[in-house]
Amino acid sequence: MKKIITLVLVLTTIMTLAACGGGTQDYNPYTRDLDEDAFAATLLAKIEFGDIMTEVDDDAAGVLYSLYGLTENDYDDLSVYMSTGATAEEIAVISVENEDQAAKVGAVLVDRIDAQIKSYENYAPDEVEKLSNAIVEQVDDVVILIVCEDYEQYRTAKDDFLKNAAVD
Repeated sequence: MKKIITLVLVLTTIMTLAACGGGTQDYNPYTRDLDEDAFAATLLAKIEFGDIMTEVDDDAAGVLYSLYGLTENDYDDLSVYMSTGATAEEIAVISVENEDQAAKVGAVLVDRIDAQIKSYENYAPDEVEKLSNAIVEQVDDVVILIVCEDYEQYRTAKDDFLKNAAVD
């Protein structure tokens, strides 16, 4: 049930962003090309993590497929940081080119959280709360997954980054 609610929220956010407009022009979240590497690096620098975070090589297609089940056709570009495994902490900032990619990436990230919850239930039950509060959201042309202890730090870091709007 939680998975369905989360997926509905992700899709609702995506559809709301697509429907928002300014004046007579429709808002298109795919016209602002956010720099996913800079976005992820900002999150990494401004959020306090309890574990060492390591960048996942985006050229390692097999690793990314095993993590998320995404192929290169499912997204434009991405930047991912993961903990050592002792915690469930994770940052994924994935650029998408259209609503279909955004919906697929959002659904895959929700599935990732569900799989991580099952994995950590017996291994490190304290991490389940972080995973249960994980955020999956679309911001302009990127879909973000964040698993951390303090989600207020995430919101502040995201807002700071968007004020400066680093773009590719």
